[in-house]
Amino acid sequence: MSVVKRILIIGVQQFIGFHLGMKYLEKGWEVDGVFIEPKDARQKKLAEEEMMWLGRNAFFRLWHRDDWLEHIIGRKYRLIYDCETFTEHSSRNETGKRFEKTIKVLEKKEAPIIFLFSCEYCDDQLKCKLEQQLQELGMPHLFVHVPTVFGAWQPLNHWMTKCMLEKTENANENVFICDLLHIEEVLQILLEIDDELVFEKNVFISSNDEGRVKKVMDFLKLDRYSYSSPPAQEMKVLVPRKKANIETSLKKLDDFFAEISLILDSEE
Repeated sequence: MSVVKRILIIGVQQFIGFHLGMKYLEKGWEVDGVFIEPKDARQKKLAEEEMMWLGRNAFFRLWHRDDWLEHIIGRKYRLIYDCETFTEHSSRNETGKRFEKTIKVLEKKEAPIIFLFSCEYCDDQLKCKLEQQLQELGMPHLFVHVPTVFGAWQPLNHWMTKCMLEKTENANENVFICDLLHIEEVLQILLEIDDELVFEKNVFISSNDEGRVKKVMDFLKLDRYSYSSPPAQEMKVLVPRKKANIETSLKKLDDFFAEISLILDSEE
């Protein structure tokens, strides 16, 4: 009997979560998404626009954070993504409680789970606690560490977005940055992860392009930021096979924000 081609995305409203959903739907997969409502009003509007795009596909199902556990009972998944691991505005208490729900899901599912961690906001203490729980339960999992990612539909509160929308030179003065990837490069890696790679436990996605950060900062006309080498010394490093053209990608992103700003402003 064939295994159903269905995935679960926890935090489908997140930047990478939304793009993952789009990619899998394009490939003919069923996508179940858990929507965790953003606190910021404008970001919520952007997330609702995203869900409208996904909702055009009959293979997409959307559930909210309060009732999603009851909906997935009896549903089998090939893979689970957790895109809601750590964000700039999530507290340790909020994230810890949500992880408890995720653990309940994993106890009843045989599918491996991929946790996406942002190198900008990662809470190492909470991550270690989660890893210990997963190991004790013997659950197949992979922690994917992702540096700064940019592209269409990126969060409105992200420093790159603020730079492009507000055209200010001081928007990123306290930014920690170790690398930059376009969303399509990250998706390349995530869609190629197999069962063997899950046993690595921790991997880091890298552009393998030392001059990329400077290219982006020059485009944004910014020279005040904190650069740190990628935290990948003890992890397997995954590099996308096809590299994005940075200048072209940034110009497209600028055009996207010009268009989406009109939509968001018209709804206020």
